[in-house]
Amino acid sequence: MYKSATGISAVLLAFSIAPAIVQAQINPTASQIMLRTDCGALDDCFSTMSEVTDWISTTRQPSAEAPLLVDIGSGTFGKYVCSNSGWTTLRGSGVNTTKISASNSAISVQNCVDLTFQNLTVISSGSGSTVFWAGGGNSTWSDVEVQVNGVNSQTWAWSDRCAAGTPLAVHYWFGSKIVATSGFYNTSFNSTCGDTWFYGGEITAVSGTPTAAVNNLLNDTVKLSGDAILRVFGSAIRNFSLPNNTVNFGHPMRGVDLAGNSSFHMHGGIISMDGSNAVSGSKDVIAINAPAGTTAHVVDTAFTVKPLPGGNAIRLAGPGVKSPYQWSNSDQPPVVASQHGADMFIETDCSPGGDCEGAGTETHLMISNDACNTAGKWFNVVTGKCRGE
Repeated sequence: MYKSATGISAVLLAFSIAPAIVQAQINPTASQIMLRTDCGALDDCFSTMSEVTDWISTTRQPSAEAPLLVDIGSGTFGKYVCSNSGWTTLRGSGVNTTKISASNSAISVQNCVDLTFQNLTVISSGSGSTVFWAGGGNSTWSDVEVQVNGVNSQTWAWSDRCAAGTPLAVHYWFGSKIVATSGFYNTSFNSTCGDTWFYGGEITAVSGTPTAAVNNLLNDTVKLSGDAILRVFGSAIRNFSLPNNTVNFGHPMRGVDLAGNSSFHMHGGIISMDGSNAVSGSKDVIAINAPAGTTAHVVDTAFTVKPLPGGNAIRLAGPGVKSPYQWSNSDQPPVVASQHGADMFIETDCSPGGDCEGAGTETHLMISNDACNTAGKWFNVVTGKCRGE
């Protein structure tokens, strides 16, 4: 069949101007890569976290001289794993838009250095830890929320451990939140060998479920053991049970529980404890428990300690606590147990003769004193006698 030269030329011209098919490329030495739910034709882009971690460990292998930035878009991505490596920053697009999620250990690290996490949420919904750190190394966390929601499970939002003799891993947290919600065995921050600095954030343990009664064997916000150190500045440590449900506590609620040679330091912020939704079992609430061998140095920090009626409000327990505190002025002493000489309050209804049972308007300074038993464990500094004597 005859074809005109004009027709053939038109076909050739169409092919010559058609856009070339572009194949996305991955630069093996890229200083920055992307993680997206849909990469399209973007270069240096991965669509799953497992692809990212495989490429990092087998191809890129970051170093102090050649660190790596992983820019993560909105969406939910799988587990991040780092082993004997580091020098990597995971930067999300926002704490409410970028999520790293797994049934347990959504972030799992062993002996990694210079890891940075920014602007994202890390979530686990089963038993175990949301973030698990083994061994040494160091990390920085900024605007990050770590959550574990393991109802009826044994859960930790953060957990670290190491072999004996391993140098403490060093972690810095800025403007971040660590929350554990569980109906069984619940700890927000569990550390045995970390040296952690926590600034301007929140560590919270929540017991119970919104709809059903549960048995809660243990509910600690912070648990330190071994040689762990936690330093907290301008932050909130909270522990409470959800309203409109019942919780049976097997042990007292504890804000900070120390063991071994661990130490806890806090300056500014609040330790807030509320066990008022418990219905049976232990109804006591302990803000800080520091037995012999441990150290808890807490100053310039507010406290609220609220047990169920019939339970004991205990601000300080154990000889390791160094936490002077002045309660609000009142015509009655605070209903709280503490340590000898650690608590003060101004009583406002004392008479010139020293009667502080509503007989006057003078103010007297009271200091906690274990030797006093007449009208509470309080020593009246003005009269030089125990309150009520």
